[in-house]
Amino acid sequence: MRNEKDNRELNMYSNSIKKALDECADIRILNPKTGETHEEKGLVIYNSKAEKLVALGNECLSFDGTNPDLKLVAPIVRGEIIDYVCTEQLFSWMYHKYVCKKHLFIKKSVLICVDEPVSPINIRAYEDAIILAGGGNFKDVQFMGASVTQRSDSMTWDECIEKALENRKDTGCVLRVTKNNPSGYARSFYQEYLDSCKRWNVVPEKKVY
Repeated sequence: MRNEKDNRELNMYSNSIKKALDECADIRILNPKTGETHEEKGLVIYNSKAEKLVALGNECLSFDGTNPDLKLVAPIVRGEIIDYVCTEQLFSWMYHKYVCKKHLFIKKSVLICVDEPVSPINIRAYEDAIILAGGGNFKDVQFMGASVTQRSDSMTWDECIEKALENRKDTGCVLRVTKNNPSGYARSFYQEYLDSCKRWNVVPEKKVY
């Protein structure tokens, strides 16, 4: 039987996993040449003892938190890059797995789409991360986000991407950072609110909408 300490640790791991799943993005990668789209969870598993990543993307969904050396990490939280190194490695893994496994002699452009509003600093972080992830295959980065004027509110993301590909025939890869279940983001924001109330000893407001 589990003792009280075991139950607390199990609950801590469970909450940590739920938090990562709520916060993480769903990352889609499109190969314009083949038209194929693939999707991976924006998650990585980091082994603190070995100091390296041991799983990326959907591989992380089997994480149960029982190994204390392993940590489930969401490197992109609600559209914002919070772990640059893990983001770059995740992008690189997806690009070389689904789009291109070799070095290109003719460099391509890459399009990044982020559904959430992103700060100028994070836009630069996205651009730098994908350039590194491409291993020298990208000559420039096109960025499209909720806070950037290239996307019209009257168009869907798919329509915007299609239009961008028509304008730039040299686009070799499209990465979209989205969230299939936005309620996860909402839970994440709400939990931050509750944590802040607890930290500042404030009673959370209860409103009826």
